[in-house]
Amino acid sequence: MSDLEPASRSRRLILLGLIAVSFAAFLLLLVLRVGVALTSPETTDSAGRTMGFNDRFSAEHYSILVRNFSLGALFQREWFYEWILAGMHLVGLILLLSGFGYGRRFTRVFFFAQAVIFPFGWIGFPFLPGFLANLAALKLDRESFIDVPFLWLTAQPIWIALAVTIAFLMPGEPIRKPRPQLTLKPLTPS
Repeated sequence: MSDLEPASRSRRLILLGLIAVSFAAFLLLLVLRVGVALTSPETTDSAGRTMGFNDRFSAEHYSILVRNFSLGALFQREWFYEWILAGMHLVGLILLLSGFGYGRRFTRVFFFAQAVIFPFGWIGFPFLPGFLANLAALKLDRESFIDVPFLWLTAQPIWIALAVTIAFLMPGEPIRKPRPQLTLKPLTPS
């Protein structure tokens, strides 16, 4: 990054920060979702509250989900699409860090393409603000994680929004090159 002008360097850091925010949100949401899958509904917190059907999760329940998360569980076929999402974060990071990819047309196309690669993420946009507010206010229950395609409705919309934002903010070549103007010369008799 040392070959960049200070303004371009700071813009690149902002774009890298957007990827980091998206990846951190993805990891948190993935850990919670896998934790729910690996936690019995009969599990109780120190106050004796269960994590069963329609039981609202407490802060301690979230810590139980994090403790029950297992990286090994991610190697099941069920989580294949999440590996693709993680891989896209990594590819985006590499493109922004490399001198070859930053500011190039194909990098901009890559980030715009995320909206097509993860089409189900669009479904989550209307629900995401309310869901995140309920997550922060500890108003979610087991069904909030299991009865819906959880990561499609949460992590994918965040990635789509930030990837498209990166595509718009990244300096460099536009997606479409302007067509050269043809100039017609008048015919002169020779």
